[in-house]
Amino acid sequence: TTCLLAAGILICASGNEMTLIIGAFLAGSLTIYNLWSKHVVLVGAMNMGLCRALSLLLGAAFAGFVTAPAIVAACITMFYITAVTHLARFETKTGAPFPAKLLPLLALIAGLVVFPAWQPHVNPVTFFAFFALALAACAAVTLRLTRARDASLPPFIGAFIRGLLFIQAAFCAGSNTGWLGGAAALLLLALVPISRIVGRRFYAS
Repeated sequence: TTCLLAAGILICASGNEMTLIIGAFLAGSLTIYNLWSKHVVLVGAMNMGLCRALSLLLGAAFAGFVTAPAIVAACITMFYITAVTHLARFETKTGAPFPAKLLPLLALIAGLVVFPAWQPHVNPVTFFAFFALALAACAAVTLRLTRARDASLPPFIGAFIRGLLFIQAAFCAGSNTGWLGGAAALLLLALVPISRIVGRRFYAS
């Protein structure tokens, strides 16, 4: 693990100063999570969300697009994964609190409101169209979860995590990079049925 972490930082150093900085913070966040915070209520969930956010920003840094929309996209991802990770705390319990079941969907709704769609690096039409798919997918999982009583939680956690494909597709489609962003968005959507098939055996929880 240490060797892989060091290799990752070296790859980040081959990019630019921003990739090295973000890569170092990501490596630190991963280390803190594995050694300590995953055992701490809420702190561990926030730490996991931060890791996902930094991962998104790392890609943006390599592409040279650490812009306001990219930063907000990272924040949306962070709060969504924080909510999902918090919900996962109740996997081994008899049930999860109702507010915890709603948090992932609420995080996406809040993200839709604050996303700076007016920025020059954003195509608002494609962003909102694809983000609507993300909201619909998350809402469907939330509805099933709230209706199910004493149901096994891991399959729902896996479904929420697979929802990242829709969320990331929206960010790619709305990136205003022409066919490149659109192709990446469509590729991510094409992975959804594959992830569902794999998810029947591995919950990704």
